[in-house]
Amino acid sequence: MKKTVSVNIKGINFLIEEDAYELLQSYMKRLESSLKNEKGSKEIIEDIEYRISELCSQSLINSKQVVELEDIELIINTLGQPEEFIEGETAFTEEKIHEQTTNNTDSNNFDSKQGKRLFRDVENGKIAGVCSGISSYLNLDVIVVRVLFLVVFFLGGFSIPLYIILWIITPKVNTSIDRLRMQGKPITVDSVREEVEAAAHRFENETKSFANKIRNNDNISNRISTIGRLVAVIVGVGMVVVGVAILVFLVVFGFFDVQFIPAQTEFGFLSFSTLGELMIENDSDLFWMRLCAFIVGFSIVLFLFVLGAKLIFNSKSKWINLCLSSLFSIGLIGIIICIVFGVKTGRNMAIDGEIQRKILDINCENIQIEPKVSSKESKGEFVTKHESSEGFISIKGNKIKESGIQFRYKTSSDSLYHVYQEFSARSYTLQSALLKAKHIKHFVSYKDNVLIVSTGYSFPKSDKLRDQDVTIVIEIPSGKTVKMPHHTIFLGTNNSDEDINDPYYEEEGEMYFDGAYYHWN
Repeated sequence: MKKTVSVNIKGINFLIEEDAYELLQSYMKRLESSLKNEKGSKEIIEDIEYRISELCSQSLINSKQVVELEDIELIINTLGQPEEFIEGETAFTEEKIHEQTTNNTDSNNFDSKQGKRLFRDVENGKIAGVCSGISSYLNLDVIVVRVLFLVVFFLGGFSIPLYIILWIITPKVNTSIDRLRMQGKPITVDSVREEVEAAAHRFENETKSFANKIRNNDNISNRISTIGRLVAVIVGVGMVVVGVAILVFLVVFGFFDVQFIPAQTEFGFLSFSTLGELMIENDSDLFWMRLCAFIVGFSIVLFLFVLGAKLIFNSKSKWINLCLSSLFSIGLIGIIICIVFGVKTGRNMAIDGEIQRKILDINCENIQIEPKVSSKESKGEFVTKHESSEGFISIKGNKIKESGIQFRYKTSSDSLYHVYQEFSARSYTLQSALLKAKHIKHFVSYKDNVLIVSTGYSFPKSDKLRDQDVTIVIEIPSGKTVKMPHHTIFLGTNNSDEDINDPYYEEEGEMYFDGAYYHWN
C-alpha cells in the first residue's frame, strides 16, 4: 500500500505515488539548477513539463489511474539526465535516485521519437507555413514543394483548395517539442535544449539582420531608387509604344481615310470622314470637328513621346516640362472644342417628330403580310437578287437606304382592319423633325387581302442620319388575325392576363431586310 498525492502538470491533474512524486520533483530541481545559466531556460523547462504531462497521460492505460514510480523512472530515462549535457558539472551522487533511474535502462522506455508528424512551419513559411511543414515532413527542399504546388495550380488549379484545406486541418508549430516532432527527432532534455537555443539563435540573427537593414538605410534607398528607375523606364517605353499605336491609327484612318464601316455605297465601305458627313449638320462643323480631332490626337501622341523620353532618359530639363504643359493644354482645348461640336450634333437629334397616314380600312377575315425585299435587277439572262444584308446603311446617289420595318398591333374599335403608316425622324426643332419624317419613302400596297410591305425605306442624303424609322400600325378586329410569313398574330394569345380591349394594349414585331419576322409583346 502506497500513499498518493494529486499533482497538476500543465493544466492536467494526476494521481501520483508519493515516492514517484519525490523523484519527479528532484528531477525538476536538478533540471532547473542545470539550466539556470542557459538562455531560454524558462522555455526549456516549460516544454519539458508539457512532455512529462504527455508521458504521464500515456502511462494511464488499461483503466490505470495512478502514475507509479516505475512510470516516472521511464519518463526520466526517456528525457535524459540534465547532467549529461552540462559541461564541467559533477554528476549527481545520490545513490538511490541513480540506481532507480539506471537499473531500468534495459526496460521498455517511452518512444521518444514517436515518428514524424505534419505541422505548419509558420516561422519559415511565406503564407501559412504549409509548404515548409511538408518539406520538413518529407525531407525535401521547400523550393521543390512550392514548385510542385505551382505546377499543380497551372495544370488544374487544385493546389489552392488543397493548400486552404491543409491550412485549416494542420496544426502549426507552437513549441520546441512540436518542431522536434515535425523533424522526427527524439524528445529529450538535450534535444529540447538544442531546439530552444536554435530558436533563440534564429531570433537573434533576425534581430541583427533587421538592425543592419536599418543601419544600412542608404543601401535600401539605393535599391529603391534602382527599382524606381527600372519601373520608370518600363513605363516610358510603354508610353512610346502607345503613342506609336495612336499615330498609326491617325495616319491610317485620318490621312488615308480608310473605309472600314460596313455599308453599300457607290464608293465602297464608309470611312470616319464619310460617316461624319452623314452625321454632322453642315460642312463648317465637320471641318472644325475633324481639325480638333487631329489636334487632340497628335497632341496626345507628342505628349506620350515626350513624357516617355523624359522617363527613359531621366531628363530634368525645364524645356521638356514646358513642352509637356503646352501639349497638355492644347489637347485639353481640343477636347473641349470637340465636346462643344458633339453637344451641337446631339442637339440636332434632340426632338422626335412623327407623322402618320392611313393606308386602308377593310372588312375581311384576315390580312396576310407579304414582305417585298430589295428589287431584283435583270442583266441579260441573269437576275441579281438583293436578298443579303446591306450592312450598316446603303447609299445610292443622293439617297440613303435603310432596312428593318417595325410593326405595332392594337385592338380595333370596330369590325374593320385599320392600317397606318408612321414615319419618324429627329432634329433640333419639331418642324425640322416633321419635315425629315415627310421625306421618308416606303412602299406599301394592298391587293386581295394581301398587304405587300417593302423591307427597306429611303430618305434624302441631305437629311443626314437622324434616327429615321418606319412603323406599320395595324388595328385588328376582335377574333381576327394577321398572318406573317411563318407567324400568325392573334391579340391576347401570348398574354392571356392582359386586357386586349384596353386601348393601350399593344404587341410589336419587326421585319428584317430579308423578310424574316420576329414578334414580341
